[in-house]
Amino acid sequence: MNRKIIGLIFLLSALGVSAQTTDSARLDYTAIFKHSMGADVASALKLLPDDTANLSQRDRDFVENFRKRFAFEYDKSDFREKHSSEIDSLLYIFADYWRTSLLNPGKNMDAILWRNVVAYFQRTMQPEDGKRINFANRNHYFRKYISSKNLYSINRIGKTGRLLDLKVWKNQTDTIFTIDLYDEQLQTYVVLMDNFITLGWMEYATLGQRHSGGWAKREGVFCVASVYDLESENFSVNFLSHEGRHYNDYKQFRSPGLRGTDLEYRAKLTQLSLAQTTLFGLLGHFIAFSNKTSADPHQRANYAVISNLSKALFNSDFESDIEQWKTKSVEEINQAAYSALKANTKKLSRWHTRFFRQVQRI
Repeated sequence: MNRKIIGLIFLLSALGVSAQTTDSARLDYTAIFKHSMGADVASALKLLPDDTANLSQRDRDFVENFRKRFAFEYDKSDFREKHSSEIDSLLYIFADYWRTSLLNPGKNMDAILWRNVVAYFQRTMQPEDGKRINFANRNHYFRKYISSKNLYSINRIGKTGRLLDLKVWKNQTDTIFTIDLYDEQLQTYVVLMDNFITLGWMEYATLGQRHSGGWAKREGVFCVASVYDLESENFSVNFLSHEGRHYNDYKQFRSPGLRGTDLEYRAKLTQLSLAQTTLFGLLGHFIAFSNKTSADPHQRANYAVISNLSKALFNSDFESDIEQWKTKSVEEINQAAYSALKANTKKLSRWHTRFFRQVQRI
């Protein structure tokens, strides 16, 4: 089952594939997207050059469109035209929230979004049993709203990184994949999603150049199917093993569950334990998108992965030179990553056992 890569995603940069060709050294897409994916477009705007005459046409177009979306009092880009659908009104509420939040990274705009979403449902939906639509039952009416449009979404409005998100698609297919990882087998229920209306705030923040290729929930792994060749290492390792680790960790450490950086740290080590042809591109991505203090758990986990493997392989705190990593064999790095993963599993298992013993005594 082959599918051509027709979307551009956050994970593609892990393979050394850029959403844009950086024809001009003056436009640093890595830094621009790092800020944008960290929910800080205000800092990304500062990286755009005032004089674009010497840039390639591709770079000039990007600068112009990025400014149209974020540099004015309101969004002057073609976002609304490109994302027009039967849920326009709800999507525009989210887009306004995303834009305001991205331009004001020090402020929390969540309460404003919730107020607007609840008010929208109150205006457009009939309450059940005469009960008022409110903050407490908002996710029930969100599910009802999406279902009434014959669409699919995550069952509740939750956060991706710092911001509340909205991902909605038209079609999906269910299947099961199995991943062999040394002495471990990860069996994963996968939902293949197609025909997206919105891929969320990262898509909005990067003009569609970066967004999640999928995610894991307790009920299964959700895959943006059109992005992947399902027989490629990009899918089997950089998506499936990563999200499959989340799915299996949700079951193994179900209560209390792992969160944020811990989940991402283990998933990224799983990738590095298996990667072959994509290994050094993956390492380069983790190095470029590492930030110990970021609000984004992906960037914090990237830092932890590179730091811990640097100590094991180079006796240094953080090896940032990819050429140094290339002095090690693929097998050495695979083994170091799996050793770090096993050590983390052992540590978490001890902690988990102690937690339940304490609970039983109460």
